[in-house]
Amino acid sequence: RINMPSITGTISGSIQSIPYNIPSRCTWLAVFNKTGGAGVVNLGVVVSGRDIYFKSIALAANASFDEKVDISLFAGTKILIVTSVEIDYVFAIDGGDN
Repeated sequence: RINMPSITGTISGSIQSIPYNIPSRCTWLAVFNKTGGAGVVNLGVVVSGRDIYFKSIALAANASFDEKVDISLFAGTKILIVTSVEIDYVFAIDGGDN
């Protein structure tokens, strides 16, 4: 197993990760609305232009969403986030066998 760090950050707008080239898995993800207003967060995991995971989440003010997942991150995989509010995000990555 490869000890891999979680992907974390704060964003308002959109972000796209650099492509992954180490086989790994996303095992858990979470987003936290940091604002006093409601908003929408779109999360995506894309390989070669195709969604392998997509979730659109309506978040109330100061609310959070988390989900246990099992998403393979193959070579060239990108993580996308588009949000209408400021959020903190966390993607837990496991570098185990794919």
